[in-house]
Amino acid sequence: MAAKDSEGKFGFANNWQRGNSLKECLRYSLQQNSHCDVTFQVGEDRKSIPAHRLILTLRSSVFEAMLTGPLAEQENIAVPDVDSDIFEQFLMFLYTDDAILDTAKAIGLLYLSKKYDVTPLEQKCLAYLESSISSHNACVVMEQAHFYDEHDLKVMAMEYICKNGNTVLESPGFTDLCHSCVLEITERDELVASEEEVFEAVNAWSEAECRRQEREITPVNKRSALGKALMNVGYSLVGQKYFVDRVSPTKLLTESEDITILKNFISPDTCVLPFRKEPRCRTVNLITAKQLKCVFMNVYISYSAEYRSVFCVNQKCALQGFNIECESFGFRAFVCDKDTGAVVGETSDGKRTDYLIEFPDPVRIVKDRKYSLVVQCHEGHWAPCGTLSDIAEDGDFACRFLNNTHKQVVPSLVFRV
Repeated sequence: MAAKDSEGKFGFANNWQRGNSLKECLRYSLQQNSHCDVTFQVGEDRKSIPAHRLILTLRSSVFEAMLTGPLAEQENIAVPDVDSDIFEQFLMFLYTDDAILDTAKAIGLLYLSKKYDVTPLEQKCLAYLESSISSHNACVVMEQAHFYDEHDLKVMAMEYICKNGNTVLESPGFTDLCHSCVLEITERDELVASEEEVFEAVNAWSEAECRRQEREITPVNKRSALGKALMNVGYSLVGQKYFVDRVSPTKLLTESEDITILKNFISPDTCVLPFRKEPRCRTVNLITAKQLKCVFMNVYISYSAEYRSVFCVNQKCALQGFNIECESFGFRAFVCDKDTGAVVGETSDGKRTDYLIEFPDPVRIVKDRKYSLVVQCHEGHWAPCGTLSDIAEDGDFACRFLNNTHKQVVPSLVFRV
């Protein structure tokens, strides 16, 4: 039946076909519901979407089986498993080969392309998702792949999440995941993320889940929402100060569990079950940022002295330690926030490997925030003199040094990225 609005004011049909290509005419007929002979009831709200049997059967063998022959479905075919806007985009592709994609649409259209055996659209969606997956949308891709039971896409998303865990866990999409996906991610040994980052992620997710369930955000309700995912955090692997300052106050763990973890810090052989004990098999990239580009000479300082290195970095990381020019001397070293003066990490007898001094727990460093590394030498020591660096770069990572002096006991910093 021709659409009424195709009639002109003199009673003659508007000649919308003139000068238009086949694609343009097909697009018009779909948008204006012109001569439609089948209707779909789509989504939970059962929105009526008209279409043309001929076009559908020409593009899909599944539609051909559904819409032709003695057992063909007639009017009002139910399609409850997708949103109406996704189904309309799907029909538009069948009519025109055009598809405007974003992450959510690509996943929904991928599901429909497989359901109705439309290979060109399937290939288009997969190519889009493979080229556009990022730390920002990887969790969205995984959740949608889980919802539509797209196994291969879910595997692809999981691989990306594992390789980029330290940034993905901070993305807004993580808190929108279902419990099943959170469980899968946090139990992975391949997840490249510190246990501190895993804890922050599951804690944020538990609060979001309480809001979704319209439950009060309390330790009991958060623990209930997390279920087994709470056990996927390696609490005995986090820094001791971090556990006391950040984990314990949330009261996600019981008093007995707190004591178990604290005992393990003192005696690492004690059991921490049911919590994760073994470190994840993750790749850690250590970057040396030189604040002295080259050393002219080493000067012996016979008295105690204090040295201060002010720096900021362009991405979240951890300060693993710093290099010195002599193997032994008495010292105290600490890192403080330049603006607030708060001490965020310190050592007085750091772990040493040759000329590298490491903090007991890597010091968490926030992007673009200014920090001071202060080294107080209590006795005679060697201090290198050389040309200062304004900035040290390694790939995407950059450390900028601010207001430092030519005489430094610390020629370079070592970051864990």
